[in-house]
Amino acid sequence: MTGISTGTGLISGIDYSALTDAIINAERAPAARLESRLKNVQSKQAAFTQLSATILNLQTATSKLASASTFRTTSVAVGDPNQLAVTTRSGAQVGSYQFQAIREASFAQTTSRGFANADTQTVGKAGQIKISNPARLNSTTRLELLNGGSGVQRGNIRITDRTGTTATVDLSKAVSIEDVVSALNEASGINISAKIQQDRLVITDLSGGSGSLTIADISGGKTASQLGIATTVSGSTLTGNDLLEVTENFLLSTINDGNGLYQQASLDDLRFTTADGSQVDVNLDGALTIGDVLTRINDDADNAGKISASLVNGRLVLADQTTGAGTLAVANLNSSNAKDVLGLKTTPAGGTLTGSRLAAGLGTVLLKNLNGGTGITAQGTIEVTDRTGKTAQINLSSAETLEDVLLAINSATDSGGNPLAVTASVDSSGTGILLVDTSGSSASPLVVTDVGGGTTAADLKIAGSTTTTSIASGSLKLRSINEATGLSTYSTAGVSVPTGSFRITDSSGGQFIVTVSSTTKTVGDVLSAINQATGGQVTAQLSRSGDGIELVDQAAGSGTLSVAEISGKTATELNLLGSGVVGSDGKQAIDGRRVLTIDVAATDTVNNVISKLNALGGRVRATAINTGSLVSPVKISFSATASGSRGSFLIEDPNNVLGVTDPANGSDAVLRVGNSAASAYFLTSPFNSFNNVATAVDVSIKAVGASPTNVTISRNNAATSQIVSDFVTSYNTVLSTISTLTAFNTATNTRAILQGEASVLRVQESLSSIVNYRNSGATGDIRSLGDLGVTVTTGGQLQIDTAKLNDALAASPESVAAFFTTDGTGVGKQLDNLAKSMTDSIDGSLTTTSKSLEATDTSITGQVKRIDDRLALRRTRLTLQFTQLETVINSLQSQGNALTSFLTQFNNSKSN
Repeated sequence: MTGISTGTGLISGIDYSALTDAIINAERAPAARLESRLKNVQSKQAAFTQLSATILNLQTATSKLASASTFRTTSVAVGDPNQLAVTTRSGAQVGSYQFQAIREASFAQTTSRGFANADTQTVGKAGQIKISNPARLNSTTRLELLNGGSGVQRGNIRITDRTGTTATVDLSKAVSIEDVVSALNEASGINISAKIQQDRLVITDLSGGSGSLTIADISGGKTASQLGIATTVSGSTLTGNDLLEVTENFLLSTINDGNGLYQQASLDDLRFTTADGSQVDVNLDGALTIGDVLTRINDDADNAGKISASLVNGRLVLADQTTGAGTLAVANLNSSNAKDVLGLKTTPAGGTLTGSRLAAGLGTVLLKNLNGGTGITAQGTIEVTDRTGKTAQINLSSAETLEDVLLAINSATDSGGNPLAVTASVDSSGTGILLVDTSGSSASPLVVTDVGGGTTAADLKIAGSTTTTSIASGSLKLRSINEATGLSTYSTAGVSVPTGSFRITDSSGGQFIVTVSSTTKTVGDVLSAINQATGGQVTAQLSRSGDGIELVDQAAGSGTLSVAEISGKTATELNLLGSGVVGSDGKQAIDGRRVLTIDVAATDTVNNVISKLNALGGRVRATAINTGSLVSPVKISFSATASGSRGSFLIEDPNNVLGVTDPANGSDAVLRVGNSAASAYFLTSPFNSFNNVATAVDVSIKAVGASPTNVTISRNNAATSQIVSDFVTSYNTVLSTISTLTAFNTATNTRAILQGEASVLRVQESLSSIVNYRNSGATGDIRSLGDLGVTVTTGGQLQIDTAKLNDALAASPESVAAFFTTDGTGVGKQLDNLAKSMTDSIDGSLTTTSKSLEATDTSITGQVKRIDDRLALRRTRLTLQFTQLETVINSLQSQGNALTSFLTQFNNSKSN
């Protein structure tokens, strides 16, 4: 048997393992020296990591000291915390404010007729129900818009009717002119009625007295005066002054019934062609007011006096100053809608183009925005016959507003000067008009027709004949969106349309991908994206209902127009998902009205109807409620998902399946800002929260308040003092860490791992230099940390006199802020820059050192590994050599034994 067992030669008995280890260990001496060096490097790495961590903590503190917002930290005290919650952000100004919660936001809600139960009784009727948020024909007008934008000072007024009875009417909480009318009509103790007519308040005395009707301000107020009704009349009707004057300061968002200006940035919006053939292209970028528009036109480089633009009686007037055979013309450019919004679609006369009304007026709308924005095709004369048989022809060719139409009908007389017994008004839903015969006669049907080829009655949907007492138009489809409508609340749920892509397939099979990205902000952007993608095969336009987008197939193929999602739910929220339907023009179209449609079967139960509606996920949710009534106690409660007026909705139920007739209106929250009647103003919000009521001041309504509450915003010096204190603590931690890592123990004659490290000494010196800095050129009272009660003690540590710091913050807050935050000289800025220069992840001094040590660690580790790998091979070779040696020894031993045996045998043979 030969070889090595457990490191010892079986033949020789030599301890090869010990011999190998001795050889390897002798040859590994360089690796051992490298490992000793590696241990030192790794200890330094750990030390620098520890130091960097303390400096990062210091940087957290210095970054706050370098920020001006640190010294603008404020605290808030609310006089009536049950009424309001007030919070501040950086930049809030110290001082006292007065706020009052006038009204909380509410959710629109309405209910159906009653049913016996929700799960078994059927509704009994079939029909299609539509829920929408249509624009109202009797729009509201904020008081701030009146008197040329000067508004109305809110307060109390005194009314004395013709019997001599006096009442005080509180208008201090009125938000709109409609609120004023409601307050006047609800005034107790007097008998009057109030209405808005032709931008004026009209007060009618119903008391039957013979005295004067008087309205006056109280205690020096100006409410009645600014409402144009502070006067005395001897008759029964008081007609106030004109309250709506459109001025150059009017925002473009307030004209054209709120359908704003759409434009593409950096592109021209309007082209004016003058009589001499010149073209003036005008860019309206940045225009916010009517005055801005006039400036853009008059000051355009191409204009040079060719056209003068002005505002006259609420209309834009363009005067062509050139001469020639041409006619002044206006055209939109680059998909802009400026010509329509600015009322410039009229025909010029004598070189002057007088536009149509920019604003409809109080409580009414422009006719041009009815029927989804197509208006009246051919305005002309209508003929109305009441049920007594009296007939009047009413010329509406020059009417511009719905009020013009209603007043003309209500004041109409027959050929003999006799008034018709017909009243015209906006219907209860606010979306159509209602003509009612008041004669009580049945001698003739109530008839409305167009005369002379006009389409006014037809387009107003009142043309017809009836033996009942009324004619109802139904919805006149007032345009509620246009190209400028934003996508942030556009979806059927009242939220933002998400980004994503969808596929449009035309009737010929052509497919087009449309992407709505974060840069797609408006309906006009969506229309442009679709029309560019489809190349005319499918046309995207505003819907004919005035409240959505419509896709019209132009491919004239045999297939079906359809829209499918690719990514996200963009098409769904634009209400474009699905297939086209052939319209009266023979073309397929997808009508993207923002409406929820439910098909109700007669066999549906209340729960079935609720499930169908809620499955649509729109802006209205339904639930069953039990009223406790002994008869049909279960009703469907319809509630908006969004609070405020934006959540208002209308349920169209033509078959009276559910018995819902009235619109559901939500209310915006109202906050009064200020206590003085002369300077206070109102803010509205769909939520009970208001952002930036004052700079960086946010207010939330908790409950309606009886009076304004005082809100005091003061500097939060305690928070600032704590930040300075945190800096001192972090600074001292850095110095303590440096002291520990660079210490030399004289007793043991040993030194810490970073003792004598130049980069660490530079850190200490740099920090010391800044904290001892004195800004002799400072203009304020604070020139050094010592002036703030922060002083240097033994070992360079800082200590803080909190009382002195607080005194300085109270006495010289601006000087303290400047001392820390001024660029170049501010101590906070210097410290922050220093900390960043040391810890920057790319080129910070400590970061660079750590990276260098890491590289050294990696290099040494690699060298050691290479030596150990070589020695492992060396060990293997030695083991093999020793094994071979043992084999040789065994062979020699065997030969020796054989020789000995031979000699023995030989000697024995000789003896014999």
